[in-house]
Amino acid sequence: MRRERRLSRASASPAIASSIASAFEQTIASPARSGNKASLTFGGTQQKATQQLVVPSDRRAFHEVLAKEPEERASSELGPILRVLYKIDLTAALTTQLQTDLAKHASFVAYRPAEEIFRQGDIGNLFYIILTGSVSVKIQKVDGAVVARLLEAGQSFGELALLKAGGRRTATIIAAQTTELLTIDGILYGRLLSNVQAKEAADKVHVLSNCSCFRGWEPEQLQALASRMELRKLKHGSVVMKQGDQAAAMFFIKCGRVRVLRCIKSGHIARMLSLDPLLSARYPTTALHEL
Repeated sequence: MRRERRLSRASASPAIASSIASAFEQTIASPARSGNKASLTFGGTQQKATQQLVVPSDRRAFHEVLAKEPEERASSELGPILRVLYKIDLTAALTTQLQTDLAKHASFVAYRPAEEIFRQGDIGNLFYIILTGSVSVKIQKVDGAVVARLLEAGQSFGELALLKAGGRRTATIIAAQTTELLTIDGILYGRLLSNVQAKEAADKVHVLSNCSCFRGWEPEQLQALASRMELRKLKHGSVVMKQGDQAAAMFFIKCGRVRVLRCIKSGHIARMLSLDPLLSARYPTTALHEL
């Protein structure tokens, strides 16, 4: 039976400290945590705001700490790892104690472009957080069709197989470019992160169940759809999409509100819609301004 690769800390330490640090010039593609709008997307990869996961001054220390065994990591040297965890929505939601436990036990692994991380059907034992690079997710269907999507820095994968003992991977994951990952053992994942992700999944199902287009769907169907969704947080004034753009995702508003504007041939705004119908009394729905 194939086993997922674990990078030996002892053998990886010199390489991590010297040759990989420069790779952290890449930036994270993830939504900012601040702001008052949030949307759930289902479909293609969206363009997102960028920020650095590992700041230049932390690179060497970050790798040196991860190269140590958990029992050798002093609390005083966990700062570079904790600063990364603060920037990832999933781990930022944890308590300080849980974040510290995660920083002490997380591991590091790197993959070359086109290298397979795990294969559909493998037994899963690790949870992954993307530090740099991106991975392709490929799902082989019974009819031979392959469903694919892209995950980028700041996103995570691998949790589905960890929800039960002996769980198997539901997709094949391949590095789309040079990719570096934080890995979390399945047992540690169950202790630290499973409750957080369970709440996130329940929130997604709740949003879907309140949409008229999914009335009559079974809970299992909603859960399957929710597992393919991701949460995006948008600052006030952000443009979600522009008229004429190719559609890449379907959006569901979890909280906040949006304006929907349409340009007609005269160049005027044709109408404005909002999640809150009461807004129509505050904003005119015709000819707001020239685009």
